[in-house]
Amino acid sequence: MSIPGSLDLVPDDKSPIGRGKRNRRPATDIRVLWLLRMLVPMKGFVSLFQHEEFYESDLVAELVGLPGSITKAEVPARRLALRNAWVAAEARASEFRHLQPFARNLEKISQLFGLDTVESQILGLAITSGFDMAFESILSDIPNLSRLTFDSWSRVLGLPRSRVRRALSAQSRLGRAGLFQMESPLMQAVSAMRVDSPQLAGAYLDTQWRPDKLLAGIGREAPPPELGRSDYPHLAADLDLMVRYLRTSISRRRKGVNILLHGLPGSGKTQLARLLGQELGITPYEVETSDADGDASGGSRRLTMLSNLQRILAGRKTIIVFDEIDQVFTDGNWFTGVRTTADRMRGWLVDQLEANPVPTIWIGNDVRSVDAAYARRFDIIVEMNAPPRAQRSEMIRRHAAPWLEEAQVRRLAQVEALSPATLRRAVRVVSGAGLRGPQAGPAMERLIDQSLRVQLHNPRRDPIPPLRVADYDPSLSHASADLEGMADGLARAGEGRLCLYGPPGTGKSAFGLWLGERLGRPVILQRASDLMGPYVGQTEANIAQAFELAQRDGAILQIDEVDTFLGSRDRAGARWEGSMVNEMLTQMESFTGIFIASTNLMGGLDAAAMRRFDAKVLFDYLRPDQGWQLLMRLCAQCGIEAPTGNELLRARLAGIKALTPGDFAAVARRHRFETFRHAESLVAALEAECRIKPGVATRRMGFV
Repeated sequence: MSIPGSLDLVPDDKSPIGRGKRNRRPATDIRVLWLLRMLVPMKGFVSLFQHEEFYESDLVAELVGLPGSITKAEVPARRLALRNAWVAAEARASEFRHLQPFARNLEKISQLFGLDTVESQILGLAITSGFDMAFESILSDIPNLSRLTFDSWSRVLGLPRSRVRRALSAQSRLGRAGLFQMESPLMQAVSAMRVDSPQLAGAYLDTQWRPDKLLAGIGREAPPPELGRSDYPHLAADLDLMVRYLRTSISRRRKGVNILLHGLPGSGKTQLARLLGQELGITPYEVETSDADGDASGGSRRLTMLSNLQRILAGRKTIIVFDEIDQVFTDGNWFTGVRTTADRMRGWLVDQLEANPVPTIWIGNDVRSVDAAYARRFDIIVEMNAPPRAQRSEMIRRHAAPWLEEAQVRRLAQVEALSPATLRRAVRVVSGAGLRGPQAGPAMERLIDQSLRVQLHNPRRDPIPPLRVADYDPSLSHASADLEGMADGLARAGEGRLCLYGPPGTGKSAFGLWLGERLGRPVILQRASDLMGPYVGQTEANIAQAFELAQRDGAILQIDEVDTFLGSRDRAGARWEGSMVNEMLTQMESFTGIFIASTNLMGGLDAAAMRRFDAKVLFDYLRPDQGWQLLMRLCAQCGIEAPTGNELLRARLAGIKALTPGDFAAVARRHRFETFRHAESLVAALEAECRIKPGVATRRMGFV
């Protein structure tokens, strides 16, 4: 008598297993052993014979050697034959093997992921169950395969339950490989497995299958960079260092090579990683952000992808780019007690950083949640924010010159938050829409404006400020110092801390812009509202950031309304007010550029702050001769005949108290919609401007 699993799977005429020839198969096909275990001790025969006149699954019946037909009278004999076949198969269980090419491909996969014997057997059953039609037809019909969890794996494979439990844990090598999934973390039964990777289907069926086919769904070749070296002049030294280090590490197959790029979104981090590949003459591989179904992958799944990519690419001359690492380091919730992926996989992640065989570029926006234990394991850390203003100007000209006028280039270059990515997308829209001429520039500014409003989470504030042009003559400011001489001195020294004080409109802010043009330096003008933050410590952080930005750009930093931050600590009503003063003093002390503070309330400044200013310059109300010169210029600007020789009008102008350059600017703006016909009407408008100032009474002279 023959039994399934014997050398001759064709039963003889007297065998209780039945009559009729069946397809021959290798005597040690492990699928036969697994199916017999499912059918006999796990009582799958109840499902197989439930119809009595035909099998529930002809494929299963054929695979275990049952004849093609069955009658009700033959069911008991068939059950007995199955039991005898199972007993005989268990006696020879060690002889059963996978068929080719799957046996060979399974060994390749097991070696690639470092699976032990138990993990390899579990993976073999998972792949067989996922892609073998006989198994697919019976798995859901055997109750014990779904009710039992680890027991079902243990009984089908003939392995100890404890070893199966360890192999199926999330921290095992098999669990981290992510080659198949369970429908639920609480449902670890054989029938709950889901293997839907077409790459693994190839491993089961394809004689030419190679492990690198597993790349699909976990990694992809990076496209060529859209930015070049000329877009990163502010990072030239860092770029050179990274290229040299990576080239040496790849040639020596050095392990544990990791570089962290972090900074504002859109600052060109991903493009820089691709540029590194181009500089090295290799093609980087990027870890996918979604699974085979197109669904977004979570932190733990993406770490699994990274690990698998490391194994598959080990030994190749390449680098791996792991973008969006915020999913790993910031995906927790302290309020609900949910730990981050990095925290849950701490030991594994440390091992990954120390022993990864392929150099890896890690990219993130917010690295404040990166634990020091991880940070110190990165070989190179580069912060990437928006380029300095001069380089932003060059970037804008290089990418957007056909659509922008020079004034628009200068205006956009003032925007610190303007990133290469934002500019590139605006250029793509304008060029794609075929805009040219006077329509193109405003359209590009509008696109950038709308994008930055969303990026900065402030839809009401214009992120692109008006172009600040210094229409200023220092000889027309009534200052307590020689402004021209001071500018020459600052040009020689390269640094200085100035406090400009005096009434509003006297030219304090305009002086800073003029000084920037005089020295050929950008000017960062910040007002109190720009730096004040609603949260504890946010204002201090904004102050520090302003000084850091000015230091990096070689810019003049001017803070208006500085009394908000440098008020006397003796009169501070809250701790945070003193904290702001301390932060401002600390930053002033360490700043090595030109810092200008302006205020209308000099008397309320902190004494320690006063000592830190190299010069205190009063900007007072205009002298009569300065007022007259400004009136001549205002007449020319408005197209009005100059009142040369009109001494009465000159005396009337000299009698206006508290006259400032700002009053002339206000009247000039008013002239745009309310035309003035003669110089007398301009003087009357200046009188009206000054009359409403607190504590000022305008004195008239003569009989006008």
